[in-house]
Amino acid sequence: MSDTVAGENEFQPQSPNKFIYVFSALVLGCVAFYFLFMTVNTAGLSISHGSATVVGKRYQEGGTSSFTQPVGNQRIVRVQETPSAYVVKLEISEQQTEFPIDKELYDRVSSGDRLAVEYQTTRLTGAIQVTSVSRPAAN
Repeated sequence: MSDTVAGENEFQPQSPNKFIYVFSALVLGCVAFYFLFMTVNTAGLSISHGSATVVGKRYQEGGTSSFTQPVGNQRIVRVQETPSAYVVKLEISEQQTEFPIDKELYDRVSSGDRLAVEYQTTRLTGAIQVTSVSRPAAN
C-alpha cells in the first residue's frame, strides 16, 4: 500500500518556466544593443558640404489615415494627415539617397542637375543622411 494520500501532490506549486526568463533577457539585450548601435552610429556626426547629382524625382501625394487608440474604457478614432512631399533622389559619393525639397526647387531641377548639399555619413554603416539642400550648385 502507498504511504501518500491521493491528491497530495496536485496542489504543489510548480517551479517557474526558465524559458520565459531567458527569452525576456534575450529580448531586453537585443533592444539595448539596437539603441547602443544607433547611438554609436549616428550621435555627434560632423556635417560635410558637397554636391550631389539628381538621379530622379517624385511627388508623394498627401492624404489621411486613421487608427483607433484606447483611452480609458473607450476606443477613440484618431485621424493622421500625411503632407504631400516633393522628393529628389540624389547620388553622393556613389551612394543614393532621397530628400524632400520645396516645390520651387523641385520645379527647377531635373535628372542630371547638380545641387549643393549638407550631409552626414554614419560611422558604422557608412550611410549618407542629407541634412539640407541649399541651392543649385554651379555646373
